[in-house]
Amino acid sequence: MAFWGQEISANAASNRVVRGYLSPRFWDYLDATTRGVDVGFRPALEPLASDTPTPNIKLDGIDFQLASLPGGGFCPILQPVNKDVFTNILVGHQVQMYTFMEDGCPVHLDEAVKGVCKLTLTDRYFGNEYLVPWTISNGVAVASRAM
Repeated sequence: MAFWGQEISANAASNRVVRGYLSPRFWDYLDATTRGVDVGFRPALEPLASDTPTPNIKLDGIDFQLASLPGGGFCPILQPVNKDVFTNILVGHQVQMYTFMEDGCPVHLDEAVKGVCKLTLTDRYFGNEYLVPWTISNGVAVASRAM
């Protein structure tokens, strides 16, 4: 239900952050000695780059594989076929690049998408407001939110 975070409360040195429970973004503080079936350890999972990605899109002259994280919704993953594309970008760093298109029009990420199956990714520039925010992790770019 909830999991322990690493942050310590400024008000009480014995309190630690717990996250989850009511929603993925919910957090609160509990005494570090608290024990119960509804709070525990949750490992952090990162998508791993495939050893042999099959390119299905070319952006800025670079071959990528565009896929989605498993689970509900479409959460894009952009994996370069050439392993050294993101090597100079720190893990966890956010970058904004590329734009999703729907029916030939750029998609603003705050707007609802009609049909995920009709989306295409382009390297054409339509303005900063259309650039997708990605988080670099393990040599792949993971969209910061599902569409």
